[in-house]
Amino acid sequence: MIWRACRNTLPTKLNLTRKTIIDNPTCDRCSSNVEDSLHALWGCSGLVKVWDGDRWSFQTREAFADFKHLCGWIMENEKSPELFAIRDPKQVAQKRWDEIKTANPLPNRSRPQPIPKWTAPPPNIYKINYDGAISNADNKAGVEVVIRDCNGEVIASLIQQLEQAYQPVEVEAITACRAVEFGSEIGVDCAIMEDDSKVIVKALRNKDNGLLSIAPMVNDVSLFSSLYSKLSYSHIRRNVNEVAHCLARLTLITPNYTVWMKDVPFRTLPFVQAYLATL
Repeated sequence: MIWRACRNTLPTKLNLTRKTIIDNPTCDRCSSNVEDSLHALWGCSGLVKVWDGDRWSFQTREAFADFKHLCGWIMENEKSPELFAIRDPKQVAQKRWDEIKTANPLPNRSRPQPIPKWTAPPPNIYKINYDGAISNADNKAGVEVVIRDCNGEVIASLIQQLEQAYQPVEVEAITACRAVEFGSEIGVDCAIMEDDSKVIVKALRNKDNGLLSIAPMVNDVSLFSSLYSKLSYSHIRRNVNEVAHCLARLTLITPNYTVWMKDVPFRTLPFVQAYLATL
């Protein structure tokens, strides 16, 4: 607006009269002077309250030809910082940015949780992952065991079909028993048993045979564990136990009992390779 006032292009009554839009250029506020840019913004007596104050006392002392003359006088007499509180543009911008951030706080963004994945055991220790599967329609169940070393390499794997659809907790207990037995059969001495069943892991850790249906299997695991110099039990999520879970499904369509040494069935190979690719 100041630029337009200096160029006298504001729609004052004088300019409107010159363009024959109105007939009378007299100011409506004071009814005594022609309303040009200087009068409308500065000189009109109706603006006394607007420009009241010591900083603007020169309004009554100084006379100006037009609004451009007024602005030039203010700058020439170094009045601009005093009158308009001119500050460092960087400081002004920073203050406005701080105000915006205060008025519009960013929502708290929780960090995405890392996707859990299977991890290899420490050197000289093996991991024995196991899982079970059930098919009530076919009245069958299956157990699966896979043993890997500290490099994630498969040492041995096993699947065995059971000719009965046991309860889930019973299948997991049978699988745990077969896993610890299988590990001892191939000469594993130090191992971590991993399962995605919290009930079974807790029972094995505490040697708790409180559940009558799994008590015999828990006792058998305890007996087989004496064949190891070191054996511990760990719970993992189902998606981390992918190899064992996939093999367990395979047992439902593969009769009898099958063992692979330093290998796994083709169907589960992608899960093993996916882990090895991250090393």
